[in-house]
Amino acid sequence: MLWSLASGVTVWSAYEVFYLWALANGVVPSFDFSDHLFVFLVWLLKLPVLTSSHFYLVHRLLNWPPLYRRVHRLHHRNIQIGPWSGMSMHPVQHIIYISSVLVHFVLTSHPTILLVHLYSRYMGPAFSHAGFEKLLVKNDAIVDAANFHHRLHHRFFECNYGTVDAPWDRRFGSTHDGSDADTARVREQRRRMYRGHPPA
Repeated sequence: MLWSLASGVTVWSAYEVFYLWALANGVVPSFDFSDHLFVFLVWLLKLPVLTSSHFYLVHRLLNWPPLYRRVHRLHHRNIQIGPWSGMSMHPVQHIIYISSVLVHFVLTSHPTILLVHLYSRYMGPAFSHAGFEKLLVKNDAIVDAANFHHRLHHRFFECNYGTVDAPWDRRFGSTHDGSDADTARVREQRRRMYRGHPPA
């Protein structure tokens, strides 16, 4: 909880305050909701694509051995993951992980979109680390928490860098479906990558 609250909330707040200050001073572009409802809806539809792509890229970067040893290892101390472990990160990792909101400093956006973006970045890891696979309502899956997908990453490290709904792990050969064949492949890849000296 300490890292989630002390570091995570501080970094989130810094991004939010910086954006709102820049917006109030005319530094960042914005649009009026009532005049551009279509743009607002496009932002809402494109946000999951943006955030899942950004997550894959930065998560892959954070698993690079020099960054892993100095930064990402703190998050991976949580082998048996739970909701609080989702945002249990080094401050540098929080800065990198939440940095997808910097797109709002470049592209015309709206403060509500920024808040939705921040909430998804901060609350999303609670779902993917919570210990359940799907949120069911009357036996219908409403939310895919992807817990198993991400739990495999915490178990084997060199796989499942992205979200379950994004194509990047499949595209770049880093997916692990839980099968024995994928386990053997990931272990062999890890052995070759670290030549017997994993970053632990």
